[in-house]
Amino acid sequence: MTERIEVVDEHGQRLVALVTHARLGQEVVWSAEIEGAAVTIPLSGTAGDEGSIAAALQAHVLRWGITASPGARVSDFPAA
Repeated sequence: MTERIEVVDEHGQRLVALVTHARLGQEVVWSAEIEGAAVTIPLSGTAGDEGSIAAALQAHVLRWGITASPGARVSDFPAA
C-alpha cells in the first residue's frame, strides 16, 4: 500500500513523505521518500502495525535532522 504522510521537522516545518508499506510476518516494513527541492531523501524501517508508521517516520526525520527546504510548502509536493 502507498500513502502520503505528513511529518514535522525540528523547526516545526511540515514535510511530506510518500510511504509504501507491507506486512511481513508480525511487522510492517515501510519505505518512504521525502520529496525536497534539491534532493529526494529515502528512509526505511519497520513498525509494529500500520498505525505506528507515521510515528516511526517522524522519529527518523528527527533522528537524522532532516529539514524542509527554505521556502518549501506542503502544496509544493504532488498528491499521492
